[in-house]
Amino acid sequence: MGSTSKRPELSGSVVGHGVYHLEELHFHWGDDNFEGTEHSIDNYFGSAERWDCSVDCNLTAFEV
Repeated sequence: MGSTSKRPELSGSVVGHGVYHLEELHFHWGDDNFEGTEHSIDNYFGSAERWDCSVDCNLTAFEV
């Protein structure tokens, strides 16, 4: 990692030229295999999902 931050970071061709730090990570789950997710794929709701929120390390409060 090119930063002195202790937070995980993401960079490279998948996200372009930026460097992103993980800000938040949370999970949603349900009691069975057919509920738990907030989002669906082809109208299918699964039993769990993971949500990652990352922030661009080069943004300042004025650029948001």
